[in-house]
Amino acid sequence: MPITEFPIVTKTVLELAETDDKTIDTALDATDYVLGHDQSASESVAFTGAAITATANAAFAASTDKAKLDGIEVLATADQSAAEVPYDNAASGLTATDVQSAIDELDAASVTDHGALTGLGDDDHTQYLLVDGTRAMTGNITMTGVGTVDGRDVSADGSKLDGIEIGATADQSAAEVVFTPDGDIAAATVQAAIVEVRDDTEIKLDDKLDLAGGTMTGNITMTGAGTVDGRDLSVDGTKLDGIESGATADQSAAEVSYDNTASGLTAGNVKSAIDELARIKTVTESGTSYTTSSALTNGRNVTTTNGATVTVTAASGVAGDSCVFSKAGAGDVEFAADGGVTIRSAADTGSGVKIEALYGQCTLTWRTATEVWVSGDLVSQ
Repeated sequence: MPITEFPIVTKTVLELAETDDKTIDTALDATDYVLGHDQSASESVAFTGAAITATANAAFAASTDKAKLDGIEVLATADQSAAEVPYDNAASGLTATDVQSAIDELDAASVTDHGALTGLGDDDHTQYLLVDGTRAMTGNITMTGVGTVDGRDVSADGSKLDGIEIGATADQSAAEVVFTPDGDIAAATVQAAIVEVRDDTEIKLDDKLDLAGGTMTGNITMTGAGTVDGRDLSVDGTKLDGIESGATADQSAAEVSYDNTASGLTAGNVKSAIDELARIKTVTESGTSYTTSSALTNGRNVTTTNGATVTVTAASGVAGDSCVFSKAGAGDVEFAADGGVTIRSAADTGSGVKIEALYGQCTLTWRTATEVWVSGDLVSQ
């Protein structure tokens, strides 16, 4: 098909039919023509010979730009992602074949925790000090400004040390402190000077009583109302003269002696005399119950006077104790054993015993601490 010209304003469009393969050998003036072609995907337009010169809006040189385009892959874009950029892993040993995967692989293998790093404890910098102090310095340490070591200003401490004598101590004894002889004292140390003064003073005070105490070789006589430790010894001595030796202010009855010559009692002190009198005393029991007691019942004569039944409970006592019960009232006098105590009587038929009649008497004798024999005017209850 021949080339068809389409006049558009001042330009002519050269249109090629889509089935035509045409070669333009003659240079066309771009100001006069625009080339158009309804090209399918499988067709191409080839230009040979002179270059096609375009207007200023879209400059295009076929011979040079073609070489540039030949170096760009098909479907290449200006906004490729890292995943679209290929990566050669031959040298690195990575498995990734694109930039995105390579970065992800390196990130997954990276260490983000300082403690997970290897070789932290390696001593591979011998020019530095070790924190445990095992590496010695080979030169001096110079501080700039007010530097400190272990919190101490070494410069200030050094100046202070320079002013202290070698061998000085904070706990010098008197013998280590120098004394300059003066007057009658010839000693060269404080210790010797003190001893010298003491010896000289003791000579002058030989006839004096030391404040620390000592032994008097004679009596001390007070003039007027003199005191010792705040006490008037003259007054205290007179009071002491009127007190018997060994007297106390809190004597018990057992500590007070008793003269039994006139009474016929066997007691030798007030307590024993009272106890002895208490045991032989006749006691009147007007109630309906009475419980024996070694301290109060032993040696007594207990007389009952109640018109109702009187129960006498024999409690444990002391072997050898005894007492008498007399019936002076109309009520029966019955005997019962306390817990752990056994009463034995010839008159007991199994139900216990009681005093037989008015004005009857019986004796309770403790054969052991818990065995009481009852004898006298008795009948079975």
